[in-house]
Amino acid sequence: MTSVFLHRMFVRPRRFFFYLVGSVVLAVGGSLLFVFSVQAQQVAPEEGRVPEAAPVSVHPSIPVRALAPSSLAIELPPVSSASSSGVRWGRVTLVSGILTTSYVSQYVIERKKWWSQQTVGFHFDSKLEYAHGLDKMAHFYGAEIQAMTNARLLEWAGVSSSKAALAGSLLSLAGQTNVEIHDGFNAQWGFDVYDQIANVLGVSWFYAHERVPALRRFDVRLSYWHPNAPPLNKSKDITPFTNDYSGHVYWVSMRVWDLLPASAQPYWPRWLQISAGVSLNKWEEYPDPDAYLSTHISVDVDWRKIIPRGSWLGRTTGDLLNRYHLPAPALQITPRPGIRLLFVGQ
Repeated sequence: MTSVFLHRMFVRPRRFFFYLVGSVVLAVGGSLLFVFSVQAQQVAPEEGRVPEAAPVSVHPSIPVRALAPSSLAIELPPVSSASSSGVRWGRVTLVSGILTTSYVSQYVIERKKWWSQQTVGFHFDSKLEYAHGLDKMAHFYGAEIQAMTNARLLEWAGVSSSKAALAGSLLSLAGQTNVEIHDGFNAQWGFDVYDQIANVLGVSWFYAHERVPALRRFDVRLSYWHPNAPPLNKSKDITPFTNDYSGHVYWVSMRVWDLLPASAQPYWPRWLQISAGVSLNKWEEYPDPDAYLSTHISVDVDWRKIIPRGSWLGRTTGDLLNRYHLPAPALQITPRPGIRLLFVGQ
């Protein structure tokens, strides 16, 4: 029954669009209100509390309070201010609107680009070997970036970092899962189990990265160079960024300073990282027997050690920059060892 209902909603675009908008608004709004309401609990000041007067003595040297039993002494709770929770409700409204708009826009763009073709019953079509596995790295990276963006917006609205990380991860996973479900109704595609596993791993990595300090020694990064971009390619039929896997290079950078012995740390800059990357070469469409992977070693900048992290803007900027690999010298390890003085892509 559920699949029949979803199929009917999908083939009726107008009804499904309004259904999706309502669902997203309820999901995002409900999640945010739940997080904020839990965090916004605070102790209300006592009404009618009379300021304590000076003690009156029955004898100049004996205060009345000393004559009362100790069991009658009442410890009043501290009065908290109305803004003690830290949640800024004006920003809550703005962030809710931004998240709702972004997810609805994602649906509209994806539907126009991918889901406007012939629809069929829900089915699976999993391809682990698609783009030599780099497509799964793209899902991992995209899910993590989306989770981090959601979390930082929630933090800007006053949500604690732990709750923002959890809510941002769940919202990212919901958005990615929505895409996979719609692919499952498309005749050309299908629900890809491996894509969904990569989505789950991406949001899980972000959440663990936020909560486990030891994992912050590592970052997953992306560098991109369009191998057929104008003016090299005069054709107007340009492959979009998301599918241009020949231009993607995915890196894992490591904070070397933390792993060095104390005697060696003064000789290594804290901001200098070592990165290992993988790229796809000569890939145009699936399947492509001429395509192959290459691996590289390069250096990276740990922007969290350069940009002060005392403010929300500083922390967000450093974290975002640490998800991108800037052009730098590199060693190509496989398939043909070599040196690139400035590696930007294939």
